[in-house]
Amino acid sequence: SEYHARIALQLAPLLGRCIESDNSRLAERALTLFANAAAQTVLFSDSSAAWPLLMASLFRSGVPHWNSTVNKMTHEVLSLMQAYDASAFELTAEQCFGGSEVDETV
Repeated sequence: SEYHARIALQLAPLLGRCIESDNSRLAERALTLFANAAAQTVLFSDSSAAWPLLMASLFRSGVPHWNSTVNKMTHEVLSLMQAYDASAFELTAEQCFGGSEVDETV
């Protein structure tokens, strides 16, 4: 819905900054939000605007987080996004990374 899309667009930048944090506890808490079905409904509702913000943060410019738990949770969130809407995931990856090959095993 439009309401979910507005919330997702406001939440995505803040959530992205938390995910990108070197503070592993903060990043873990932000990633834990994706385990909540209601949060997924909101965050996944607007793939055209919120997903690019989230995906850029999840990939951290290609540099893995120093904490292995954060890396595992990041992989799980990317898998959730891909399972939710594979075509939107692919389109968003293409937008974020300019046509470079995206690992399909995410």
